[in-house]
Amino acid sequence: MKNTSSVGTIKQLIVHWAKTSPLPVIAVYGFGSFFKRQTHVQSDIDVGVLFSKPLSNVKRFELQEQLAKKCGRNIDLVDLRKTTPVMAVQIISEGTILYCSDETDKNTFETFIYSAYARFNEERKDIINDILKRGSIHG
Repeated sequence: MKNTSSVGTIKQLIVHWAKTSPLPVIAVYGFGSFFKRQTHVQSDIDVGVLFSKPLSNVKRFELQEQLAKKCGRNIDLVDLRKTTPVMAVQIISEGTILYCSDETDKNTFETFIYSAYARFNEERKDIINDILKRGSIHG
């Protein structure tokens, strides 16, 4: 696989892929070392994608491989509708928006994810406080 390393070139390729995807793409976020420009030769490209609906694992893998071939680098494609709220919040808060076809749908999803993340933190608050009080995870 040819190694395309320019962040600008990769962004252009990802945007073109999103616009021509056989499945509707609402938003694409770049995250991780590549977009922080902290890469090495073997670095993959981390991409969070908000599709109009969740993908099967097989379809996600197919699209990941399609994008990897286009970019000439390994891609880690995260389906934002299927990942955990913790991972989704990390991607949308620390990542870079590369493409957006529908600002309203993107904002609705982000609001939903932040709410789910807040609920998750509230649910685990007592567990974390107990661990901190005991000083260990196990009894």
